[in-house]
Amino acid sequence: MDRVIDAFVSIQDFGLVRASPDGAYVVVEVTRPRTSLARTGEAPWMTLSDLWLVDLASGETRQLTSGARTGDAAWEPIWSPDSRRIAYLTNAGDGAPRAAWMDVRTRRGGLLSERGVDIEVNFGSRSPFGAERRVWGAWMGDHRFMLAASAPGEVVALARTMAPDLLAAPRWAQRRAGQAAITVWDSASNSQCSANTSLLSLEVGARSRTRELFVGAVRAVSLAPDQTQAALVLATGALAPPAVSVLDPEMIYHNLDPRVHTRLDVLRLDGRATSAISTDVMEARFQSSDDAPRWSRDSSAIFAPTRPAMPEPRRSYCVDAIQSDGQRPEAWRIECARVQSRAHARLLAFSLSSAPPLSSEDLDARIDQTARVLRVGEMTLGDEASVFSLGGDLVGVVGANTIRLVELRTGQVIDEMAREALSVLVSGAPMSGARIAVLSAAGAPHLLRVMQGRLDLQAVDAPAASIAPAGIVAQGDAVIWTAEDAQGKSLFVSDGSGGNWRLLMRLERPFPADLALERRAIHYTAPDGSDAVAILLLPPNYDAQRAYPLILNPYPGQIFTDESIATQFDPISVYNVDAYALAHMGYVVARPSMPYFQGNHVDYEALSYFSGLIENFAEETVRRGLTEPGRIGLWGHSNGGYLGLGVAGRTHLIDAIVSSSPFPDVIQVAELPAPMFDVDACAPNRLYGASAAFAEDPDGPLWRMGGPTHAALDRFLRNSPLYHLGPQTPPVLIMQGQFDSRGTADSERVYTRLNRQNVPVQLARYWGEGHNFLIAESIRDRVHRAVDWYGVHLVNAPHDDRDSQ
Repeated sequence: MDRVIDAFVSIQDFGLVRASPDGAYVVVEVTRPRTSLARTGEAPWMTLSDLWLVDLASGETRQLTSGARTGDAAWEPIWSPDSRRIAYLTNAGDGAPRAAWMDVRTRRGGLLSERGVDIEVNFGSRSPFGAERRVWGAWMGDHRFMLAASAPGEVVALARTMAPDLLAAPRWAQRRAGQAAITVWDSASNSQCSANTSLLSLEVGARSRTRELFVGAVRAVSLAPDQTQAALVLATGALAPPAVSVLDPEMIYHNLDPRVHTRLDVLRLDGRATSAISTDVMEARFQSSDDAPRWSRDSSAIFAPTRPAMPEPRRSYCVDAIQSDGQRPEAWRIECARVQSRAHARLLAFSLSSAPPLSSEDLDARIDQTARVLRVGEMTLGDEASVFSLGGDLVGVVGANTIRLVELRTGQVIDEMAREALSVLVSGAPMSGARIAVLSAAGAPHLLRVMQGRLDLQAVDAPAASIAPAGIVAQGDAVIWTAEDAQGKSLFVSDGSGGNWRLLMRLERPFPADLALERRAIHYTAPDGSDAVAILLLPPNYDAQRAYPLILNPYPGQIFTDESIATQFDPISVYNVDAYALAHMGYVVARPSMPYFQGNHVDYEALSYFSGLIENFAEETVRRGLTEPGRIGLWGHSNGGYLGLGVAGRTHLIDAIVSSSPFPDVIQVAELPAPMFDVDACAPNRLYGASAAFAEDPDGPLWRMGGPTHAALDRFLRNSPLYHLGPQTPPVLIMQGQFDSRGTADSERVYTRLNRQNVPVQLARYWGEGHNFLIAESIRDRVHRAVDWYGVHLVNAPHDDRDSQ
């Protein structure tokens, strides 16, 4: 079994790819094997990543950073305009993310600042890796760099598992010095959280000098091309009128109370930094977590994605343009159109001009007369809208199965086309000049180009089935791709038409041939009478005439077809190590289809619905002779761990449960902040909005409680596995990381409840690990412990005799 584990924890991977502005090089994140030394944390790119330089012409590669011996990581490179230097993030030192720089030709460099970086602030560009990976800074020419620094002594939420020693240390130091150390949660100050982010300008070089440009609740920054001004999205310290539901996910990854309103400011950077313009559209929150304002090339207009602040339409207004001294500027104004809020995101184009400012009455009258008098564009998007650059002042907008080509300064739609199942995979950075993007259409990658002012979308003829876009080379319109197979992972480059493919880099990791296993799809009848498919991973020398011990591995939302064999139980994903280890020990591992409920949330109970699906499939496996009563176990992780504990209290067919990183109590999910933030005065806002939205959303995928706990308490209780565990519960093993975002308190409650009722139960807490385990030895222990649990508690099942400590 250890050979199986070794094969999986040795996997390396490509991460973020950034092309130099001159198109000569790319810098690539390469994730080290899980056997490498690593600091605490959960995200591999912030704990195991090194940076490599690739010459696009010659294919020559060179490693720029190496943390294998120190445990340091380097990630998120950003190129200087002259393509000589990169700025990047590192956890060297105490583990907190800090900014560093390097001359890629000489490898000379160092830290930009001792201040920690607020990596939650989005610098004017959508990252191709989603909301959890933002662009964290911007070059101001070739020798200065702008970033957002967290308040002294603070570690931003996304990095707290990386520097746990820093969290409570200042409080304990105060107490040991005889001072009172107090954390106060105060509803009156909710909106003031994260108000001490500093916007810094740093000189890059041997004698670095720092200039503080702004201090406030900065959520997003976009530097104008002329380098004299920056657009800022700021939390205003006010609640949107009226206070909205927590169901809007806009602030989830910024860990702000989702009711907090945001405004758009323009910061003048020439001379003393001053707030030149401020606009506050009370019915529109300016987006920051997954997108940010964008400038036109001539720095005269701002394109600002927004979300509605209220569910029903209502008249909006703009605050007059003001300077930091409270006086109206003589040469600036901001023109703002009325916003009618709907349940969709919107795009607003703000025009900056040198005309005298208008009074609020004049501005209102001008808007009422005609919107064309003001150079302002506005369009309504779907909820899942994405905005990306397509060269010059053109942006692409994807939403509601439509692609629009929009002129940045006016918001005018130049061209549009309809396609099914659209999403943006990767695009060029704003102002990069990239005229191409890669979209997913109907599940396959497509190249989107602008040709003579029209949109052109073509399917990609790729050399490998697993191809995925990783980056855009703006100079020359090329695309960087990754691909993977059982022998390793590859980095390719193609031209902008999807041709002329070349291999740039290869991460070899041959999967031993004797460890490969057969996968099989089986059809069965779901509870509603429809045809369903499950994917099986079979042990070596599988004999269809005999019954095997069976491990169910369900996860809500999974729907399989016969073609799913190609992707499920893939031996090149570290997350399949548990299944392969069990199969090599003689178990059949099965993933049944677990479709989300289709229908009104009033008619839906999550626990009984998914328990019914699992029980139905378990009965089918016994009927077919795949297994026998007394020999069925379940292994579930995260939401699958929720299903495992839920089934444990509701069916007699499951004989042993392994639940990793579960959610035993939906009430706790909806009401408690993550424990990593309990030292913080802003803890009630940290992740509370995200988890509450997940629980309460009546159209959400899993729980659909339809309201807060005080309004739907019975429903929360019915759908929380914790309250259904009793003497009839089969043996339960719970495994959870110390830094799991939901904490271990509820797992401890599960242990206590079952232990009191004499049900065999074990709780294994892994120190320094998060929701997903990071290092090889934690993964190794988890697999051995689970195999041993099934071996003891299932009938005639193989087990592991290793003593787990």
